[in-house]
Amino acid sequence: MTAPSRLVDTNRALRMSGFICQTLNDRGIRCTLEDLRWALPLLRQDQYDQIEAAVQDMAKGHDQQSLMELTAALRRLSSPSLRAQLGAAGIALRLDVLFEMATMATTRDALSQALAGLSSMQEAARLSAADKLRAWCGGVPVDDELPALPHEDAGTPTSAAPAPDGTPPPLRTSVRAPANDDGPADDACSPALPAEAVIRRKAKVFGKSGALTLEIAPVREQEHHASTARCTVMVEGALATGDGHFDWSPGKKVVFMCTQRELPQLLAVLMGWTSELEFKFHGANNKKSLHIAHQEHGLLVHVRDATKNVRVPVEDADRYALAMLVLAAMAHNEPHLDSSAIMAVARAMAVVPGWRRAG
Repeated sequence: MTAPSRLVDTNRALRMSGFICQTLNDRGIRCTLEDLRWALPLLRQDQYDQIEAAVQDMAKGHDQQSLMELTAALRRLSSPSLRAQLGAAGIALRLDVLFEMATMATTRDALSQALAGLSSMQEAARLSAADKLRAWCGGVPVDDELPALPHEDAGTPTSAAPAPDGTPPPLRTSVRAPANDDGPADDACSPALPAEAVIRRKAKVFGKSGALTLEIAPVREQEHHASTARCTVMVEGALATGDGHFDWSPGKKVVFMCTQRELPQLLAVLMGWTSELEFKFHGANNKKSLHIAHQEHGLLVHVRDATKNVRVPVEDADRYALAMLVLAAMAHNEPHLDSSAIMAVARAMAVVPGWRRAG
């Protein structure tokens, strides 16, 4: 197997999902838009590029076997029944891993046998298949507690060569949970993303002197036990290096983890319901802070720690992506409410009650 590359451009994948769905169905590969919108963001960028190129060729009338096999693998791996089987067996939904195995001649048969084994009537066969898949994809707690995936900056696990008999090697996945408030105790890397594709989401904003990444991340361990919240929003700030790039390396960027309680305030300022917010005393040494204030043509975001200051202006046109990311995290924490209800409550909380103003 090849070493994983960066995660897919989620926005592009979602924009293209309708075209991909229509083309596949036109060519007899039955799939639903909902399944593709779940599956495509879980692929690596190089894998998504393969899919998009294959679908473009199919739309032009090409029907090579390689194209059909590639898209058929995507259809099979994105099926709701397979997702349910993997979840029930405590297997991480690593579509990037499964897709790579499904498209490699040395591992395709072994994967097919393991997936078929999950549906076996014999318990021993099901357990054996689940053990193999957990070794390749990693496991998740059976109580549905969100696991963590490695952050793309920290690198994702590579794999050794397949065994002579074609059996895929195990993929070793680190699932270190963030310590303290804002990630690992030494801030060497960012906290990892949740395993659920629907909340694997990030947005970037670039300025002249700095850049920001907002990303959905799992809540820290102590906060998870104190509430039913599963995820929150992490803000990363990186300074410009002077050559048109930004330094996202561990120790050079500022990593700020919002608490679940701060999400309504973050949504409120992004939506324009409030003019300013400031979160202080974060991090192991209480030296991290996040300040966001409206200005004439957008926002000014200021994230800092004990040694670094990153200021990035955010244009009004970019606020949509940031607000939708925060809303997605809040919606995941409230699975029984729709987004309109969540926004209504958040907006009501952002407005000072009349009786309080009068007092």
